[in-house]
Amino acid sequence: MCKSKYSYHWFLVCMLLATSCGLRDSSLPATKPTTQVCILEKEQTDYRLQPFVQILSDTIPGYTIQEIIQPQLQEKFQLYSEYTPAVKNYQYYWGKIQVENRLAEAEEYTEWVLSFTGAWTTLDVFTERKDGSWRQEQNGTFTPDRLKRFVPTAKGNLVKLFLPPHKAVTVYFRGKSERTAIYPSFYIRLRHIETFYDDLLKSKVGNAFFMGFLLMMFSYNLIVYFFGKDRSFIFYSGYLIMVVIYAAYSSEDLTDWLGLFPGHPAYQGFIKLSLYLAMMCYLAFIRSFLDLRHLLPKWDTVFKAVIYLGFPLITLDVIVLLLTHFSYVVEDRITVPYIILVILLCCSLLYPLFKTKDKKGYFIIAGITAISIGAILTVISRVWAPPFSIFYLKTGTIVEVIIFSLGLAYRQRQQKQAQQEADFKLKESQLIQEKKELEAGRLKELNEFKARFYTNITHEFRTPLTVIMGIADNLTGHQQEKALIQRNSQNLLRLINQLLDLSKLESGTLVLNKVHQDVIAYLQYLTESFYSAYPEKYPPAFLF
Repeated sequence: MCKSKYSYHWFLVCMLLATSCGLRDSSLPATKPTTQVCILEKEQTDYRLQPFVQILSDTIPGYTIQEIIQPQLQEKFQLYSEYTPAVKNYQYYWGKIQVENRLAEAEEYTEWVLSFTGAWTTLDVFTERKDGSWRQEQNGTFTPDRLKRFVPTAKGNLVKLFLPPHKAVTVYFRGKSERTAIYPSFYIRLRHIETFYDDLLKSKVGNAFFMGFLLMMFSYNLIVYFFGKDRSFIFYSGYLIMVVIYAAYSSEDLTDWLGLFPGHPAYQGFIKLSLYLAMMCYLAFIRSFLDLRHLLPKWDTVFKAVIYLGFPLITLDVIVLLLTHFSYVVEDRITVPYIILVILLCCSLLYPLFKTKDKKGYFIIAGITAISIGAILTVISRVWAPPFSIFYLKTGTIVEVIIFSLGLAYRQRQQKQAQQEADFKLKESQLIQEKKELEAGRLKELNEFKARFYTNITHEFRTPLTVIMGIADNLTGHQQEKALIQRNSQNLLRLINQLLDLSKLESGTLVLNKVHQDVIAYLQYLTESFYSAYPEKYPPAFLF
């Protein structure tokens, strides 16, 4: 299968820009060989056959293999490097390759693997049998795996080839590209079968390690979300699983594992839409992690708009895929601008985020920096140190995931500390409230005790006072003293009654009795009780 040459992260757009000129076969020079036969004689097990490929444009209804091997058509084959007409899609082409095994240990190196690019949606490969007949093998990106003879992996169009020592072997192939803006590629690779399986094993192990790490982090963050219900973890989990899906799609591991769409392999192109979901979850994670709505409200609005922009783009992408027969080149015209928009948005946020001096922001800055360095090193390795490798990009992604995971742990710790402080303050306020309630209860109890005390002592005062007043009424003679005793006894009784009234007032049972009298006479009445304290000024006769 031919997939887009992007990485497992949106920063691979940098590499897209660097490699956009190499969609055909310009990655290798098309030098004219001295012979049309590729001689295997160097001590190597990996060969590029493009300089030795001869091509012929097919006609309608098309040549058969029996016609192709005729001399009149053999003369029409041209080396690909000398073929001047533009190579077109939706056009069948015949190809011819001649290989001779002259290695020193040729007897041990007879099994080889031809690798055609995924640009060929329909491809038939013809190899000669011992009896002189030709064996046809179906291949091509749109051909179901069950119809292919050699399918150790779904990535690429593969043919197993037997090369006996010191004998030229001719291979013919006929195919076309049925996707808009994607043209047949005559870049063909020949590897010894052991080298092929070694490379495949290294690739699978590397991908397994990379995706296994991401799946482990995904599981951890998902579990933490279910326990803490923090949306940052669910957004980050979504980002991780989408990266895993896109990485598995790009490396064909997803097809190898699940065998998706066996009837029409082209439908696997829909899985590339996970790239949109990965970027949308990435932006949502940054919003939630930084609490961007409060930290930088204007930036939060922009992030939110870019996230929602992904939904109509996904719909448009699906339409384009169907109309162009799953042409990733045309689809990239929608995907790449969105990737660039997300990159610019995240990079533009770094400086305002740094100015806020928010500690959580440093994790975002460090993570974006790590993935950026990985992308830059990948571009450098692509341009100056071929062959193409995304090792640095994977490394940068892993470092970014580690940094963001540490950031989430730091944020969770901050939230836990804040929760502990809030709980402490709540308990402190509860203790203060309980103390106030205890104090209020104590004061209430004290007031009730005072009220009871006043009531009881007042009643105790009335008992001896009643005795005094009774004795005073029975006195004979000493009318002045008797009158004085009676008057002061009445005053004392009135005061005692007022104390009782005070107890009733506090208990809310006192009934107000309003009286309208002469206030002058009342004041004079009150002051007469104190005349006895000044006998020199107020003799007893004056009192009566």
